[in-house]
Amino acid sequence: GVVHAMSVHDERSAAFRALGYGRRGYGPAAVITSSGTAVANLYPAVVEAAMDGVPLLVLTADRPYEARDTGANQAIDQVKAFPGSYIRWFRDVAPPSDDVPISAALSDANHAVMMTKQLMGPVHINIQFRENLAPDAGPIRNDNRIGSHTKFNAGRFTDVPKFHRWSNGGESWQKSFYHNAAAATTTN
Repeated sequence: GVVHAMSVHDERSAAFRALGYGRRGYGPAAVITSSGTAVANLYPAVVEAAMDGVPLLVLTADRPYEARDTGANQAIDQVKAFPGSYIRWFRDVAPPSDDVPISAALSDANHAVMMTKQLMGPVHINIQFRENLAPDAGPIRNDNRIGSHTKFNAGRFTDVPKFHRWSNGGESWQKSFYHNAAAATTTN
């Protein structure tokens, strides 16, 4: 399939734009936002999608688990950002690492699309990142703490056999690592 991407500079407007896309019957739309208070701006559209049964994928960036609850500027608890009565399914995705295969993220994405279509409402994937959009040099990139990544290597995340062929072929990812879809249907 073809992905139609649109940049909307206001999170609330982006969420309602995605909601409108889903409401028109085009299928679930994704709204993608950064972390912190930006996530709170999605709340009205999430509530409306839940109340009206409109499929909506909410993808939020977040700090890694070790940087949560530190009192950082604009840090909010994104795991509990939307009450379970509004979110049909939730996943808090660990930061990318060599220990987590790309197949796990693809399985989560596939499952999220399936859940928003089946349960007709919003699903939330909260994705933790250690990498950010900082410049290539400076205190963030020159972090010498043990375990810190100072260089971004996208190749780490393409460890699934035949990933290159799949990513260039336009086929949907069909493999799911959920043995029981009903058991995976949990809310926060």
